[in-house]
Amino acid sequence: MNYRRRVTLKTLVVSLSACGLAACLATAVSLPGSVTTAAGKHGAVGLIRYQSGTAPNLPAPPPPGAPTTPTTGYSYNWSGYAATSSTSHYFTKVVGAWTVPTLACTPEDRIDSLWVGLDGWTNDTVEQDGTSAQCFEGTAVYYSWYEMYPAGTVEVGTTVHPGDKILASVTRTGTSYKMSLLDSTTAGNNIGSTQTCALATCSDTSAEWIVERPAYGTGIVPLAQFSPITFSSSRATGGTITNGSISQFSATHIEMIDSTDTYNLETTGALNAAGTGWGDSWLNSY
Repeated sequence: MNYRRRVTLKTLVVSLSACGLAACLATAVSLPGSVTTAAGKHGAVGLIRYQSGTAPNLPAPPPPGAPTTPTTGYSYNWSGYAATSSTSHYFTKVVGAWTVPTLACTPEDRIDSLWVGLDGWTNDTVEQDGTSAQCFEGTAVYYSWYEMYPAGTVEVGTTVHPGDKILASVTRTGTSYKMSLLDSTTAGNNIGSTQTCALATCSDTSAEWIVERPAYGTGIVPLAQFSPITFSSSRATGGTITNGSISQFSATHIEMIDSTDTYNLETTGALNAAGTGWGDSWLNSY
């Protein structure tokens, strides 16, 4: 989701450098293009309504001793895999599946978002859909959403639960993007929406399968402590490859690191033999 670059629907802005996390979240904040809200007793419900979207990749250098290869990338807010191409409008579809993880919440507010999408790895747009899990005042809330960054996130379902089976995809036909998400476990969370983006704006040079911690103009949210995640059925269509596995493309293995460039916040597993799945495990929140 585009929590990091856009400040759109959500006004609970996290600034780890300017103020304490609890103080920031307890204060109503008004930002351009956003809705003002306060973190009060009903915040767990309000957060769903005012959640901002995800954002593009925030590149990071490798931590000390980490591999520095063309197929390994580091990010402050993303982990997972990105298939890339130097050809504009190369990708036309991305699909992936996962099970919604369980969060271990503390009184501190933390978030994670799981999604598939096009663009964002090396450019400033993201066309994506997925699920988010957020700890607010010690309580976990879950929801489904889609986004055409830099436009705001659109929350769709608020009955997502840990253990729900999710299948998400983004399919492009020219300038039309079909955002699809199926929650085969719990009703009310499916997504079926068609959006548009001009060819001059959305370049479609990458396809991604991502775990994200949202970022805002004032800082990046702590990564929620999630149970181990397994991505599966991860495929893309681009160029002459139809419904290809991640390993059939030029792909980057992405690790999320802390803001001091010292350690990983999670572990992105290697691709399975089919090139369509891997595991992701939480290590640290920030």
